[in-house]
Amino acid sequence: MKQLGERIKTAIKKSRFTQKGTAKLLGISENGLSNYITGKRIPDIILIYHFCELCNCSIEWLVSGENIKTNVIAPEDKMVVYPFDISRQEYLLIMQLREMPEVKIIVNNIIEVVKQSR
Repeated sequence: MKQLGERIKTAIKKSRFTQKGTAKLLGISENGLSNYITGKRIPDIILIYHFCELCNCSIEWLVSGENIKTNVIAPEDKMVVYPFDISRQEYLLIMQLREMPEVKIIVNNIIEVVKQSR
């Protein structure tokens, strides 16, 4: 399953995400994501689905390496970060802001408020 892990790593890189950010959005630990990348573990289909939505790649490509033409990342593509619909550019900006110490606390507080309001 090492090839699956290599495709996971490729999708993250093409999406311009970090492994840390990807793991956070998927609700898994960085170590868990690392285990999928190295082939130590195989993600379940639900995680594969959410990963493909996040990284804008097809399930077919991720699992088999086929259908690569659909694995195109465009900066303005819409993406769903449950329960929000934001552009990839907005997502990348949020991720950059979250890494800034002075903004990180504010953004994390906003996220907690949103989670509590559901």
